[in-house]
Amino acid sequence: IRARMELFWHNHFVTDVRKYYYGALAWHYMSVLREYGMGSFPEMLRAITVDGAMLYYLDGRFNYASSPNENYARELLELFTMGPVALDGTPNYTQEDIAETARALAGYRMNVRVQWKALRDRTWLDRGQKTIFGKTANFDVNGLVNHIMDARGRQVAQFLSGALLREFVHAEPDDLAVELFADEIIRANFVMRDVLQTLFSSVYFYDERFRGARIKSPTEYLVLLADLGVKDPTESDGTLLRRGSGTLGQELLSPPNVAGWPGHRAWLDADSMPRRWSIAETLNTSLAMGDRLHSLLKSLIPPGASHEAVDVALGLAQILFAIPLESVDIPAVDAPFAGDLIAAPLPDALLQGPDYAQHLVKHFLGDIPWYEWYVESPRTPSMVRSYLNMLTALPAYQLV
Repeated sequence: IRARMELFWHNHFVTDVRKYYYGALAWHYMSVLREYGMGSFPEMLRAITVDGAMLYYLDGRFNYASSPNENYARELLELFTMGPVALDGTPNYTQEDIAETARALAGYRMNVRVQWKALRDRTWLDRGQKTIFGKTANFDVNGLVNHIMDARGRQVAQFLSGALLREFVHAEPDDLAVELFADEIIRANFVMRDVLQTLFSSVYFYDERFRGARIKSPTEYLVLLADLGVKDPTESDGTLLRRGSGTLGQELLSPPNVAGWPGHRAWLDADSMPRRWSIAETLNTSLAMGDRLHSLLKSLIPPGASHEAVDVALGLAQILFAIPLESVDIPAVDAPFAGDLIAAPLPDALLQGPDYAQHLVKHFLGDIPWYEWYVESPRTPSMVRSYLNMLTALPAYQLV
């Protein structure tokens, strides 16, 4: 979950390596997301505000008292903390609040020849009084974050609530759900570990209506599929996944703009779908030819099983789909099962069960009788590869 939250925060506190171009800054940026991503949101806000990658990306390193730069201040309020309006339609801030926030953030610069962390330059600081959300004080970064949480805590909770629900539950949560989960965020004092524990143990999270209610991002698509065949990921596995996600429209560390990847329906179009199928076929081949195939298949077969091919076919399908198999549009196979089913009958639970189960087993076996298949069969890799290619090409596999 920590790595999953890194991806979430990467699309929340957006930076783009194409602007700051130093690998060390990318490493420090991801370290901030990793270190604070499960902890206090205000602490994370303080850390990301003076992070080198962020200072480069939103020009905070050019923000000084005599010439304020509002780029980061604007996104801090609009995209990172509260959004332009609250749930009730009330404006959360004004242009004057943005300008005064920029003044409070002045004074941080970068000198990568000396260090990768921000330098606080006293000659750039704005020591004057600033009025933000109606309060006047000599705000600095710490004071500003405290003031945001004090004056706009409810709005921040609503904003985070919507973002988290869209990320983990449903792409279009209703206002009531956002408001109720915002209450939980406030109750957890914005400590993300507690917030997530509440979310992942809630009735709302497990509501059947929301199974498969989001389209997988490229990273989710690839990681969930690669996880079948990769026990201990190597550097080359990571490179393949990084390049693959970029090919599918999610180049990590390079979001399209400061608002990040829009997600959900934007992930799929006439160009991206064939790319998804092609990369899935590559990963399916890697699994089918890999060392972990036999152990994976055996894990799907219960002790004492009499029809292992049936267990494997249905087990693989259950692993791959986020929605119940009865909701997946499995292509029908009209041909009968191969072999002598009088002498070696298939289980009644399959023959008298739902049609989709029989279709799945037929897709897996093809023209092979069920009793001729076994895990170590030389036919197994090609059968698994073909079966996975069929399943991962279905529309339902795009859902999570």
